[in-house]
Amino acid sequence: MLLLNKISKGERSCGTNDWVKVWIDRALVSQQWLDIFPTVKLFNLEVSTSDHCPLLLIPMNSVTVVRQNVFRFENSWLKEPLCFKVFEDTWNLFLGSTIIEKVKNCGAVLFEWGKDYSGNFKQRIQDCKAEIHH
Repeated sequence: MLLLNKISKGERSCGTNDWVKVWIDRALVSQQWLDIFPTVKLFNLEVSTSDHCPLLLIPMNSVTVVRQNVFRFENSWLKEPLCFKVFEDTWNLFLGSTIIEKVKNCGAVLFEWGKDYSGNFKQRIQDCKAEIHH
């Protein structure tokens, strides 16, 4: 079941037991429909000549994308002298490389170093909280 809702905006029977708040530009599907089309995407398009937004339903390919971990530099690393050493050693290791390649390589090395340095951040935070509470 797929229902593309194009009802006028507003309310019906306001102040009565039959009061209904109306939402426009919505889609309603059943779990069975989602099981058949798990990767479908629904977009509300902008139209300047109407107060309604047309709906665009796109069946996406069912190819599963493997998400890679994204490198994020942690400011807490700046307090660690070893971080600067890791960065400096990696930067100097790629002397003939372009800036982009150096940054990419430093990011990869810092990503691995950061996992080892940070360890299980959640556990460390819980341990610190327990120590403060004690």
